[in-house]
Amino acid sequence: MHVRVTRWRPASRLEIRGAGMGCMTGRGEYLFTYELMPEHNVTIVELAGEIRLGGFRDVIGRLFIGSFKKARHRDLEALKTHMESRSLAGRGPRF
Repeated sequence: MHVRVTRWRPASRLEIRGAGMGCMTGRGEYLFTYELMPEHNVTIVELAGEIRLGGFRDVIGRLFIGSFKKARHRDLEALKTHMESRSLAGRGPRF
């Protein structure tokens, strides 16, 4: 698995590209964009993701979109918990 940050604008945007993580085949490309929007005393995080498996796998992959959305929601909740615990400990987020 290879993951690379393709764009980083501190405190506003993070883009990540992952390659070779496609299910059991070890193929595919994943693109994730995190938009960070400060609002009052919190930061709203919006995640947009795209999966490119290629060929017939793209068609089959669409069947699993619901599972993918649930997994990304869990990832964002885990990120929120982690960031809040760092903030409460006085360490603040590290970017």
